[in-house]
Amino acid sequence: MNSRFIDVKKEINKELLGDVYLVMFEAVDGNEKYFHELVRQFGGGQWNFPDHVYSKEKVKLLIVHQIEQEEQIDVAILSDLTGYGKRWIRSLVKEFQLNRNK
Repeated sequence: MNSRFIDVKKEINKELLGDVYLVMFEAVDGNEKYFHELVRQFGGGQWNFPDHVYSKEKVKLLIVHQIEQEEQIDVAILSDLTGYGKRWIRSLVKEFQLNRNK
């Protein structure tokens, strides 16, 4: 095992963890097995996370699906759910409805 990683046989001393690793450790409720797996998968890398948790493409697919199913689209709820702006969602709804009616 690479020396930069922690020894899975020893108990985690959370007082010594770096800030990012402490957040990860707490995110898995102190479950050392899950924490070790996260460190194994992501340790040593630098990660940048997008501002939005939900993929723009998948949100677009959801809107298309709702339009195809003739479901009512509540822009405010969809905006709150996905974190995307109401204006962006409204423009997609309008665009997809126009394309559907062609």
